Amino acid sequence: MNVNSMERSLTNLKFSEFFLYEWQKCQERAYRNSKNIARLFIAPDGTKKSVKLKSYVPYGETLKYIILKKIYFKAFDLMNKKPLSLAEFKAIAVVIIEKECALNNKKVPKNDSYYEKIKLKIVKELEKHFKLLDPLDIVESIQTNARIKIDLKELLTEEIKNVNNPPNNIDLIELMQECIFVFDAISIQNINGMFNIILTLPYDVNKEFVHRNCVIGTIIKYSAKILSKELKMIFNKLIVYYPLKIKKEEYSLKDVLYTFQTGTWLKILSAIKTKSTTTTINCGDCNYCENNIWCFYGGLDYKKPKIIEKQITEMI
Repeated sequence: MNVNSMERSLTNLKFSEFFLYEWQKCQERAYRNSKNIARLFIAPDGTKKSVKLKSYVPYGETLKYIILKKIYFKAFDLMNKKPLSLAEFKAIAVVIIEKECALNNKKVPKNDSYYEKIKLKIVKELEKHFKLLDPLDIVESIQTNARIKIDLKELLTEEIKNVNNPPNNIDLIELMQECIFVFDAISIQNINGMFNIILTLPYDVNKEFVHRNCVIGTIIKYSAKILSKELKMIFNKLIVYYPLKIKKEEYSLKDVLYTFQTGTWLKILSAIKTKSTTTTINCGDCNYCENNIWCFYGGLDYKKPKIIEKQITEMI
């Protein structure tokens, strides 16, 4: 057996804010959404088909989140120019809700009642969301609506210097090429020569376990160790809006100091490289998966050629 055939490369992996959320539910789906690949498979009628994997399509809670995220970003953008009234906030929210639902349905069709439930939930809570948004989070901004790309190889290389007992799989760092974690910032503020980052996240973070949270740890460590050098400012705090919980929290470097929660990436990369990723055992969401064809056709007669993974492009 060719050992290399049992491995995947760690090149051109792009992890979004949904990656770890989906990784906890279905590792195969999370991996497929981190890389642009195409697959050749044998359809039930025996014909060969090659289909490029679709990019991530939000559903359920993540669809509700992406709608609210865009509402938040638009609201802050407008507040940066002038005060925003509740009526104006509701008006832009309705437009975004309709647009995002239509776009989502075009990618993975669902029935009308599915979208009506999501729309109703969001509309009922719009006033609470409006009250949560703090105009002070947009003042003294040096950047707004910023897309930040964290080079995980650079960050982990920097992090490993301070680890007394490095994990056995640190050799994976050398294999990483263009492995990035991407997130969107509402604002990067300059407050008296120190900077804050304001963003949204699709999942809640238990306060007692902030020091173990990979996402919070990754963003803060990157901000304090790398971004601070680029901006020539000291990192102050991370301000996170959790739209699904209608709440806001603040974190600083001391919340993740002396921890190596960013090492979670090494465990994930190890699973990806060795093809040890697993599929979900709860198939309740599978109908909403944009790439469920691979799992639905996985039950073909084992004597027939199974789905063959073939990397077509390394483009992000």
